[in-house]
Amino acid sequence: MKKTFHIIGALTICATMICLTSCGGNTEKKEAAKADTVVIRDTSNVILAPAGSIVYVDMTRIQAEYQMAIDLGAEVEKKLNEMGKTLESKTKSIESELKRKQDKLTSAANEFQEKYSKGLYTQSTAEVKAQELQKMETEYNQYVAQKGQELQQEEAKYQNTANEELFVMNNTINDAITTFIQKYNAEKGYAMILISQGDVPGDGATTLGNPVLTANPSLDITSDVLAGLNAEYNASK
Repeated sequence: MKKTFHIIGALTICATMICLTSCGGNTEKKEAAKADTVVIRDTSNVILAPAGSIVYVDMTRIQAEYQMAIDLGAEVEKKLNEMGKTLESKTKSIESELKRKQDKLTSAANEFQEKYSKGLYTQSTAEVKAQELQKMETEYNQYVAQKGQELQQEEAKYQNTANEELFVMNNTINDAITTFIQKYNAEKGYAMILISQGDVPGDGATTLGNPVLTANPSLDITSDVLAGLNAEYNASK
């Protein structure tokens, strides 16, 4: 079963923005960058906004196309799937044993009722059989409670592991993106880089871009950022 991991964490909070106007102490170099009027193109041959502009990155695309996010997501999914299968197998085993014990108890109770109604037990024998049935029922209920608690503990363990894995994955991806964008903007010299979130392809819903509803295409630096992120990640393998 395919899972979708909602990554990027704090980076995708609505109206969040990264303001990266100062990188290093070379004032003359930054001023020269802002004054630069040379046309900049990204890897898709789209004209990018000049230095000093307020631009944005579509984090929905970053999430879907950043290879680190794809690889880490697949690793976490595989690990959680394996844990899920183990939990499912244990659950089925317990359910099977519960049914076996319940059927045994039901059969014993029916046999007792049938023989007692036919007068096949003496009073003393009936009392002994009734006590045996009560003991069986008590043991069954104790087993149900014990196994139910075990399953709750296993489910809690699974959930805690999933939360920890996703937390670490998100932080790893967020740190890589933040670090890259800081270096990226040291070269580009933008006044501000906004983080936007657009439609999720294939989810059947239409979502308004947030916080950027519409903008000049030159302000969308997503493709350029993606190319840089993926190049840096692939080089680190």
